[in-house]
Amino acid sequence: FQEDVRVTNGSWTMTCEWLKADLPQNGEDFTNIIAETNVVTYFTERNGQKARGTGDKAVYFYHVQDGVTNKTVTLYGNPPKVQMGLSYFTGDSIVYDLMSGEAHATAGFQGYWQDTNSPAGKTNQTAKPKLF
Repeated sequence: FQEDVRVTNGSWTMTCEWLKADLPQNGEDFTNIIAETNVVTYFTERNGQKARGTGDKAVYFYHVQDGVTNKTVTLYGNPPKVQMGLSYFTGDSIVYDLMSGEAHATAGFQGYWQDTNSPAGKTNQTAKPKLF
């Protein structure tokens, strides 16, 4: 698919300029999606807070193994970024687990959180927190 592509999967949506998807013959969920160019994802965490992710590339992966379903979206880019209000984090890649509603940077984490206890209203964090 090319030009203004949009994918929706429950609480997660993604837009991009180019997308390739593998659909199993049994018609179940896509097993693999590769999106490139101006990738923007929107997802809702467990508590209902909305987040926006951006990157140059995203890979959606779905598989069931030993009765356990795994669905993840991994953002790559320049660097990829997830933003929630004024707070954001980046990393070498960012993995969002659609089953648990959790996201984390795999390496190179940097984050910036609005913190009402800070005199300037903001704090800068370099540790890898559990965000969702």
